[in-house]
Amino acid sequence: MAKFDIFVGREEELKIIDAWVRRQGSIHLIAVQGSGGVGKTWLLKEIQRRYGDQDKFVVVYWDYAENPATGLSQVAALYRELGIQQARFLSELALLQQNAYDWSPAKYKEKKRRLFQTSIKELSPLLRGRRLIYLADTMELMTTAEDSIDQYFRQFPNSLFIGVGRNILKKHLPRFKQAYHPDDVTYLKLHNFDRVESETFFARMDEEGFIVPEIRAMLHFLTDGRPVLLFLSVEWMSRHVPLPLMTEYTLEELKALPDEELAELRQTFEFELVDRVRQLKNPLDRAILYMAHIHRRNNAEILAVLLDLSPPEAERLVSDLAALSFVRYNASTGSCLLHDEMKNLVNKHAWPYVDPTRSVRRRLTRKVIERYYEPRIAALMQEIQAEISPESDALPRVEISDAEWLLWQLEAECLYYHLLLSEEEGLAYFEERFSDAQRKNHLVRIQFLLSEMDIADQTEVRNRVELRRAELLRRRGELEQAREICERALREEDSSLDNRISAYVTLGWVAAASDLDEAREHFQRALDLAEAHEDTELMGVFHNNLGMMYRLSNQLEPAVAHYQAAITYGRRAENVPLVAAATNNLAYIYRLWGDLPQADAMCRVALVQRKKLGLERDLGYSYVTKAEIDRDRGDLESAERYTKLALRIFDRLSESRGRILAYQSMANIMRHLGHYDEAKSYLEQ
Repeated sequence: MAKFDIFVGREEELKIIDAWVRRQGSIHLIAVQGSGGVGKTWLLKEIQRRYGDQDKFVVVYWDYAENPATGLSQVAALYRELGIQQARFLSELALLQQNAYDWSPAKYKEKKRRLFQTSIKELSPLLRGRRLIYLADTMELMTTAEDSIDQYFRQFPNSLFIGVGRNILKKHLPRFKQAYHPDDVTYLKLHNFDRVESETFFARMDEEGFIVPEIRAMLHFLTDGRPVLLFLSVEWMSRHVPLPLMTEYTLEELKALPDEELAELRQTFEFELVDRVRQLKNPLDRAILYMAHIHRRNNAEILAVLLDLSPPEAERLVSDLAALSFVRYNASTGSCLLHDEMKNLVNKHAWPYVDPTRSVRRRLTRKVIERYYEPRIAALMQEIQAEISPESDALPRVEISDAEWLLWQLEAECLYYHLLLSEEEGLAYFEERFSDAQRKNHLVRIQFLLSEMDIADQTEVRNRVELRRAELLRRRGELEQAREICERALREEDSSLDNRISAYVTLGWVAAASDLDEAREHFQRALDLAEAHEDTELMGVFHNNLGMMYRLSNQLEPAVAHYQAAITYGRRAENVPLVAAATNNLAYIYRLWGDLPQADAMCRVALVQRKKLGLERDLGYSYVTKAEIDRDRGDLESAERYTKLALRIFDRLSESRGRILAYQSMANIMRHLGHYDEAKSYLEQ
């Protein structure tokens, strides 16, 4: 019998849901909470089965575990459910996601708002007289209120929103009750099967009666009515896999055991349920074992790597896995995931027996990093770099591309596996990726990385992550929160050198917004620490930072000295991005001094270096510098072109400081052209 073909044990909850389904013309939200393996997805699938084929209902199923994108993507899923292939919303969404736009993030946000309104206007007539039932699975992965689509579906006066998750009560229910009228929110909690529900389960799963009543009663007692364990028991018994414990006790003997002994016996039974997996008799067993450890994503490509299979063999294995009751399969992505409780059982009982030294798991982790994640990350980086052509007529879009989303997700998953190998290796990978994301101002990418690092337990690692979080806060404009984290780190006497330097650097940039003297003081302290430990690369970075602070206060001579020192140390450390940054900064000062040939030559060198490195954000600042030089030379057409190229990059990366400089440059260009209204508009922006 296939998964979800039957449904038992939730009659009371279904009665409540059915009553709200029949209540046409009302808006309601049902929040369902339950522990792992209790049947939350099973409940949603039953609702989808009951009402999905009836014309008077429109049922949409959305799993946050399989679909990290939210908002407009969820609305598009509603269009697909209605069978709509052509609509204004869909065409405008395609333009938004695929074409290039010269928009600020604020304008992009407004475009999204209008798209939501467009969809409401288009869909309202189609939904008139039909009950919209929206099913949201795995809501514990919905991180913020902005991710929730329930507010959108409130726009339709005949909608029922049903969300399930492990921590609905604590994480979402207060917000739901605040956003909705309390009478419009129903809270349900799923529990393990009682004896009657278990009997119904066996009657449906074992219609031939191969499992005798005594064994059914023992299974219910040993599993404590946990649906996932009952499914697993029937799965193995139907495949003639022995469960020895079932023959060693009677039900009366089990019930007579002391609580501690019974708890131990239930652990033994759990062990028996995964005993087949640890025997590794065939690829399916090995796949289940490996999927419990390598669990972030499991598709045919990953399974082929882990089990050394050919692509056709891996595809057949995915098909076999998808049929198992404890495997969740997503047809759209071709990915299989073990049910959380099955994963926990295998990790708890099978892996320690198979791999007591963890050497096999370390080998698998290294294998999936080197043969799956690293090649795909490298390929996506090349694809993204090929799409970024800053001097082409097509403008880089504000929307993060699908390739970038996938790249950042794979990168975060790869970080997770590096952390499994060792905290030292994980931290090194994190620092490398974080620095690149920081340099390119990829704020969402930074958040992905920080979320993965939150699992680390060691104090020093947590402190490092908190300081990186402070940098993210600083870039978002939350300066006081960033300052507080850094100052707290500096007050800790045992704070490491790296953490102290990181704290001073972030404090320097926080202070730069209001007090250049304080900013120079923080950067000088960071430089002193780098010099004391003879860290050539960091010395170059902090000389460049100090040069920027002196330039901003119009002290050009000391600024030049620091930039030249930055170039010297950057070359010694073979840090090409640093050399390019200091060279571009020097070009700006030569332009201020009126030495336009020297300024232009240095700026072109920086441009070439940054293009080769694919540093979008840095390239944007070089474009601004080049535009300023060309404007001073009287080439206003070239100046306008380079400024617009810079604006497109800064809009894409949400780089506020860069946008300000570019708008100022455009205003000056328009003023020189005599277009005073346009100059005023750019200054206002």
